[in-house]
Amino acid sequence: MKDSFRKLAQENDIAVFPTPCTAPAVAAEPAATISEQKMAVPPTYVNLGKPTRDVFTEGYGFGLIKLDLKTKSENGLEFTSSGSVNTETTKVTGSLETKYRWPEYSLTFMEKWNTNHTLGTEITLEDQLARGLKLTFDFSFSPNMGGRGC
Repeated sequence: MKDSFRKLAQENDIAVFPTPCTAPAVAAEPAATISEQKMAVPPTYVNLGKPTRDVFTEGYGFGLIKLDLKTKSENGLEFTSSGSVNTETTKVTGSLETKYRWPEYSLTFMEKWNTNHTLGTEITLEDQLARGLKLTFDFSFSPNMGGRGC
């Protein structure tokens, strides 16, 4: 009987362990293969303290109050306005940015206006003349205020 049980276990790839004479022989389940074993992957060294570092580096400035607003209209026009004030010098800065994408022609129009009275326009053309080619035209205009301020 022992031999027939061992033969059956070998045919079905079941490991049989020797047992004491008083206990009946018990077939064990086959061990998991290496491909079935899964180990948890530890995070990379660079990411170990990232959440803690982000508390002090992402959007946090000493003596600086900052506000950023972003919105997008139904036709795809994006608006971004931001402002900040330095509490030590009481200098206030702000900017308004609009962006429009024209996907049929792979064009992007972007206009920026800031409190330094600078108007900037950027036109980007992608994948039109050659695949992978990105052309960017950047214009900046600073009107002469003649001593007058807004």
